Amino acid sequence: MRTASIHRCFGWRASALRSTARVACFCAEKHVGFGAGDSRMSRLLFHLVLGLALAMVLGGRALAQHPIPESERWARITHAGNAPYPNLSHDGYPDLMGRVDYEFDISRTEVTATEWLEFVRAYVPYMNPLDVDSRFTSSSIRTIRLPDNQFQFEVFSAVPYAAVDVTRRFAARYANWLHNDKRPEQWAFETGAYDTSTFGQYSVGTAIVYTDQITASPGARFRMPTMDEWVKSAYWDPDRYGEGQPGYWQQPNGTDIQLISGPPGIGQTSGDWDGEIQPAVAAYGDVQSPWSLFDLSGGYQEWIDAPVIDPAYGVRGVWQKGSWFLGGLSRQFDDIDRVWGSTPREIGAIRLVRPVPSPQCVPGLILLFTLSRRRFRCSALLRLSSAHSSHPCSARACSRSRP
Repeated sequence: MRTASIHRCFGWRASALRSTARVACFCAEKHVGFGAGDSRMSRLLFHLVLGLALAMVLGGRALAQHPIPESERWARITHAGNAPYPNLSHDGYPDLMGRVDYEFDISRTEVTATEWLEFVRAYVPYMNPLDVDSRFTSSSIRTIRLPDNQFQFEVFSAVPYAAVDVTRRFAARYANWLHNDKRPEQWAFETGAYDTSTFGQYSVGTAIVYTDQITASPGARFRMPTMDEWVKSAYWDPDRYGEGQPGYWQQPNGTDIQLISGPPGIGQTSGDWDGEIQPAVAAYGDVQSPWSLFDLSGGYQEWIDAPVIDPAYGVRGVWQKGSWFLGGLSRQFDDIDRVWGSTPREIGAIRLVRPVPSPQCVPGLILLFTLSRRRFRCSALLRLSSAHSSHPCSARACSRSRP
């Protein structure tokens, strides 16, 4: 196995694996009693030691945990009826955006490869085997084709909690599956938040028009955010100009200055960073929106419940927001008034929204926190079991600037 391949698959554990492999080689070559005629025994010992090393590495990856505790992965967006943002650039989207007349919950991170893996394994029985590719699995999950149209999947990324990049049509099926409590029947993937029977397209001359249901059905328990919800969660601050003086920032980290591209610990976003491996969600722990959302910049552009409408033809696509990993000049799409038009067949990241539960539905709900205008001020560091390193993004170890 080449060093580069080891590094790509196992990240920081590569050095440990290489060291153990060298020990295996030394033992196989130098072990007392092994001579020139004992090559078979040497190879046996080498593979035994190397197998133990691989088990250690893979076992460590299996024990990796999501950077954010499960009880702290949702942010409650309050202040219903906030003023909209005047979209001065008119970047193909309405002049006013960002006003939301209700409270809602939005996920603080994007859906990760480890979370997506469960969905892939559940839905693949209903897939045409010829359609099983990275647009379905994401680039972070490896597909192993077995006989009789069977598949095996495993997280391929060096960081098992990197955001996934999948088509909007599979993102919609994922939302349906969650809406239906992860039931295994096919109908649970095809209806609920989005009616997948609407998915299709047709041509009008050289134009392709899409028939997909873009806006989620009423009562959806999980769905993708509307443009107004996304803009409010990323840029609106109830104390933008001082306590009780709301307004919008230009960037999704509570500033008006474009984020710096680079690796975690050096840069502020993976947007436009030409790194070897996409960072895990929340890797830029001190870069958060006023509502404590991570990774609104970088990773992959996020799917929005907002159609791209051509007055002459109808729905030509769907909007996305944010910059992306390995991009060229993508950070311009971190600006509040810049959006990106895509199609349901392209790829993007998934951030979910859910309705605020009524008190009678969850009388014991005390863990979901209503977030203040400012990002969390950490008084302690989150210990990541996957890397055993400090990380400044644990809400449990943080204090808020305002109740």
